[in-house]
Amino acid sequence: AGVPPVSFEPLWRALVAHASDSGVVRVLAERLSAAPITSPVEAIAALKALDAVATAQAASVAIPVAEARATLGSADGFATLAIFVRSGATDARFAALQSLLRLGERSRLTHPELATALERASTDGDSSVRAVVAEVLGLVDDGRVGGVLTALIRDSSEDVRFQTAYAMGRSGSKKLAGVLCEFGVTDSADRVREATYASLHHLVHGHALPPPSEISEWLSDPGDTGGRPFWGRDHLRWREYWQHP
Repeated sequence: AGVPPVSFEPLWRALVAHASDSGVVRVLAERLSAAPITSPVEAIAALKALDAVATAQAASVAIPVAEARATLGSADGFATLAIFVRSGATDARFAALQSLLRLGERSRLTHPELATALERASTDGDSSVRAVVAEVLGLVDDGRVGGVLTALIRDSSEDVRFQTAYAMGRSGSKKLAGVLCEFGVTDSADRVREATYASLHHLVHGHALPPPSEISEWLSDPGDTGGRPFWGRDHLRWREYWQHP
């Protein structure tokens, strides 16, 4: 209610016109994130409009605005999200992490402040937050995230360990294969071990990483492996690889 029925092109114009209405600003920012502007001229105009409403906003508005700015390539947008991830209350931290997750699905995250912010959030008392932290870490191009993932693979929460094992594969860092062999392969939870095997096949043998919902099926029947080695769920072979890579 109260949101003008605008088309894609004048979204940023509506943002300027309704800058004093935080509810409208939030919805318009979310729309801008979902349908990023491709025209350079429109992008510049949209960023100016977003910059104008980026300050003095509650987290529920500031985070969607920051995501929209980041979608349009603004480093300040990423920096704002990092602030909420690092020091926000649980709800704000979770919302900022979800924003980063959406951004990371589009392209790898490279902002230098993210690794430090995510490390801070990785000790959050809420396991659902730590699980999303692990997901986001797998999308960050920063050598520092390996240490955070190494800590999270030993988390008390099965969900966190599952997301961490899968994130290690998404990270593309072969250095983490040894960590997976040491901790993931011997995990007490089946789904964590499954994610571990999928990630190991990706990191070590170059197999495509299957979606989380298809891991078990893929491990049982990988189809055409293209000549790449496939060790399936053979934990002894993976442990041997860890000891003698």
